[in-house]
Amino acid sequence: MKYIITEAAKADLAEAAEFYNSRRAGLGAEFALEVGLGLSKVLERPTSWPEIAPGFRKYGLDRFPYALSIAS
Repeated sequence: MKYIITEAAKADLAEAAEFYNSRRAGLGAEFALEVGLGLSKVLERPTSWPEIAPGFRKYGLDRFPYALSIAS
């Protein structure tokens, strides 16, 4: 399966990582790791996550209040 991360999503992720680093050193890296693990799970089983709209699914991160939206 191929995936695309939009420029807007990249900017959101970078901003979130900076925010978490401002709260605690290294927390931004933990956030980035959590996003990467989530992306791996989605790529392994893209249709396993709840459908939020026709053709779109959502994977919620475990430790952070963020979700990955997946076009299926």
